[in-house]
Amino acid sequence: MSKVKFSSKQQEILRNNKYTVRVTANILSLSKEFKEIFYKEYLSGEIPSNILCKYGYPVEILG
Repeated sequence: MSKVKFSSKQQEILRNNKYTVRVTANILSLSKEFKEIFYKEYLSGEIPSNILCKYGYPVEILG
């Protein structure tokens, strides 16, 4: 479990991503579609941080 707390501004950035289902200060819920994309790309050898960036999730926010 991550100890990252999202500020209001960070929550808004994450909310604006089409793959975000829900975001609070403590929780980021991602869509099933994104999870499937992530898993497929991960299995093909892509680095997780690159996948997140590619689909609009800034790793500096996610920690």
